[in-house]
Amino acid sequence: MTSRTHEHRRAHFLFLAVFMMILCALSAALTLWSVNATERVHAQQTYDEILRIKQAFLKDTVQNTIRNIDRLRAFNRALAKTGAARGADPEAWADVRTKAGIAAVIREHTFADGGYIWVNEVVDWAGGKDYAVRRIHPNLPDTEGTLLSTETRDLKGNLPYLAELEGVRDRGEVFFTYFFKRRDSDRVAEKITYATAYRDYNWIISMGVYLEDLQTYVDEAHRESERLTRPILLSMVILFLVLFASALIVLSRRERVFLARTSRIIREESNVDHLTGAQNRRIGDAYLQSFFEKFAEGAETPLLFMLDIDDFKVVNDTWGHAVGDEVLAKLAHALRAVIRSGDLLVRWGGEEFLLICADATRGSAAAFAEKILDAARMIELRATGDSFFGITVSVGVSWFGSSDRRFETAVTRADEALYRAKAAGKDCARISPPES
Repeated sequence: MTSRTHEHRRAHFLFLAVFMMILCALSAALTLWSVNATERVHAQQTYDEILRIKQAFLKDTVQNTIRNIDRLRAFNRALAKTGAARGADPEAWADVRTKAGIAAVIREHTFADGGYIWVNEVVDWAGGKDYAVRRIHPNLPDTEGTLLSTETRDLKGNLPYLAELEGVRDRGEVFFTYFFKRRDSDRVAEKITYATAYRDYNWIISMGVYLEDLQTYVDEAHRESERLTRPILLSMVILFLVLFASALIVLSRRERVFLARTSRIIREESNVDHLTGAQNRRIGDAYLQSFFEKFAEGAETPLLFMLDIDDFKVVNDTWGHAVGDEVLAKLAHALRAVIRSGDLLVRWGGEEFLLICADATRGSAAAFAEKILDAARMIELRATGDSFFGITVSVGVSWFGSSDRRFETAVTRADEALYRAKAAGKDCARISPPES
């Protein structure tokens, strides 16, 4: 065995050792990230569950208040029939007593987490500057009787009165969030509110609790999760170290370098992207160079269509990379169904494709771009179970110009047109012709 072979083997072994060390570090980092992600998911699930419980509590409390109004109103009506109204209109007398009684009960109510019930009497269900009167408000009793406006904003720019009115008016009830001062304090915090209507009095009865109190429970759940997962994380890191060290010993005794070199050569020499069946970028560059040289000699320019899948990262993040790969493959299949045999589809990179259309007229660019958009819109993919979703693409179009010195200039124009399509709302095409 020659010294050169020995050097090659030592270099290979050193490379393998460094590579395995890097893999070990990356695996440990990935494990740490996974644990942290799990803790975040657990914290979010805890937050969501507590929020659901609070929402149920708000709704139940408000609905119980409405039932109390009905009971008190029935009692006062019965009392009025006994002559207690003393000449006054019995119905009006009963309503006055009912409103006063409920107001007293609401003001005396105390709840944990700074919660309270309040009542607004709607004057105009269409909304506007003086759409309602604040009737009962334990947090701000001095403001009872003042007029309210749906144009009022909180510190974050929300329109709480508008959200409350529209939700109750259109759906009968509503949950919404906004920022308001805490009871018996000047501190402003975010609160979750439930509101519904008592139509007989034109009342909107609402109750809210502050969300910052909810974070206390979430933080405690997060600390408990950390206490449980840290030993698991340490054990996994140690296991990774042992496994990778063992793998390094085994791999160093096997001459994997020849297989690796062969695989690398096959990948480099392959002209077709294995996932989509489209040509790879190296072939795309070669075709573009050939077309550009012919254009410089007087031939017609091909049309260049740069395509990018809209919100592809959301697909990968939501349903995983396997679904993302299916999106790429189905898009390539759909595009091959609408292009001509002489057109060249190139996977330019990631979720981006370049379509090179020779012998196509510039006047047909917009119509052909629309065919591409329609082909993408027709794709239907399964997410999970019976859940399906579709995709759209954005398209940028250009072609070679007399002032171009390299084919890359036209590709850059198509790419810029693509980003203008993205900025215009996606699922559309933009054309960027060369300068005259």
